[in-house]
Amino acid sequence: MPTRDWLLQGPDYSRAVEYPLAARLLEARAGHTLLDVGAGRRAEFSQHAAEAGLRVTAIDLRDDIGAELPPGTGIEVVSADATQLPFADETFDRIAAISTIEHIPDGDDRAMAELARVLKPGGRLVVSVPFNPLRSGTISKRGDVYGRSGEKVFFEHLYDEQLLQDRIVGPTGLVVSHRVNLAEPGAKLSRWYYEPRSQPLHALRFRLPWGWVMALLAPRFLRPADIAEYDGDDWIGSPAMIALTKPVAVA
Repeated sequence: MPTRDWLLQGPDYSRAVEYPLAARLLEARAGHTLLDVGAGRRAEFSQHAAEAGLRVTAIDLRDDIGAELPPGTGIEVVSADATQLPFADETFDRIAAISTIEHIPDGDDRAMAELARVLKPGGRLVVSVPFNPLRSGTISKRGDVYGRSGEKVFFEHLYDEQLLQDRIVGPTGLVVSHRVNLAEPGAKLSRWYYEPRSQPLHALRFRLPWGWVMALLAPRFLRPADIAEYDGDDWIGSPAMIALTKPVAVA
């Protein structure tokens, strides 16, 4: 799959790094079947996987999944719950769950087990979730954040090292092939990008086609880091991207 920036029509700061990295870690090729979990309205990752010749199924629990897909992509769109997938065992060669599992209020571990179930032997699953090794994975930010208050904001779970093992890796029974911890040592561009919606600059990100800017800037700020570079006060975390492979049974 190509690793160019895929977000010209609707940029997102972290996706400008996560999507190309996920493409590399998937090691997919034309003809592979791909399940894109949490694809959303635009299903950007699905679109570019399809352009690369993969046979893509995009799922999301939302009713408007794929509503902004252009015609003729060949992507199969399914409204589905990741904790109860409507697919047979060992259906897909590759699975991507990019910044999705953390949005499941209850059952993130069940979702991971389900993804492993529908993955073919020898197949690869790439997942990213918000991670901070210095904070409890059980915290949930409440209060006035992103212009909303009195609710969980942005996602349901922030994972520390133990919860990554217990809730993400362990339930799959798969083998970790690669792992990349992304963080923002020093200046945090994310704090500008994810500011309250009332700020004019923040509102512009929904109106301007500047994905190419994110492609240039984001990798300079959001990049592989070690634990010493993490900020203990960062409640939002940074993506931990993990590639898991399903062993092939030996007769």
